[in-house]
Amino acid sequence: MVLRKDHAATRPGIDFGRLLRSSMGPGWMLEEVPGALQAEPIKSYPPHEIERTGEDACRVTLAVAGLRPDAREPTIQAEPIANRCPAPSMRIMNMPEPVQVVCPHCDTINRVPANRLTDVPRCGECRAPLFEGRPASLSEARFRRHLSHSGIPLLIDFWASWCGPCRTMAPEFEAAARALEPRMRLAKLSTEEAPGLAAELRISGIPMLALFAGGQEVARRAGAMPARQIVEWASHASAGA
Repeated sequence: MVLRKDHAATRPGIDFGRLLRSSMGPGWMLEEVPGALQAEPIKSYPPHEIERTGEDACRVTLAVAGLRPDAREPTIQAEPIANRCPAPSMRIMNMPEPVQVVCPHCDTINRVPANRLTDVPRCGECRAPLFEGRPASLSEARFRRHLSHSGIPLLIDFWASWCGPCRTMAPEFEAAARALEPRMRLAKLSTEEAPGLAAELRISGIPMLALFAGGQEVARRAGAMPARQIVEWASHASAGA
């Protein structure tokens, strides 16, 4: 598919990129297809999403709403050049809804397309990876920010330095983070450093795993567990949330 202007209705000074975006509506992206040498391109809109379909999908006409066919105003078209339409052809797809991911380093709220979570996304502010396969260490204030703004489930390990089972489970919880990210964010929170929060959440025994989704607690489980069991329990609890 290629993008081109209708020369019979061209007026100097028209922003064809703006008209194209307004005619498509929010959430759509376009990109020129290489090899269409006869086309006069308007503009590329990366990143793009395409889906391979049949030949009929190679022709799409986009008209700016409210313009008469005989008006001396621009129209915008996306159409194939004869015998140059790729096979199989391509059609435009709607971009998936973004997911809010709070950076584990600087706590910036990022919006990441759901199908790009596994592509090692980076924070738009500090440029650090949003997922590193290890638990984040949260204070009470940081926990509340992640809880309020995370679009993925939040699995918290409540622990204390004096707790032997907590220290035993620490490497298991880290191994679980490698298996569960980016489906959920794993983090550790010390009850010694946040006693008020521990009391508010009624954390009476540690280690305690608590799963949060949509800003609310959906499941909890006390006691040390191996990584495999953590992954199984968290996945099951998250599916039922």
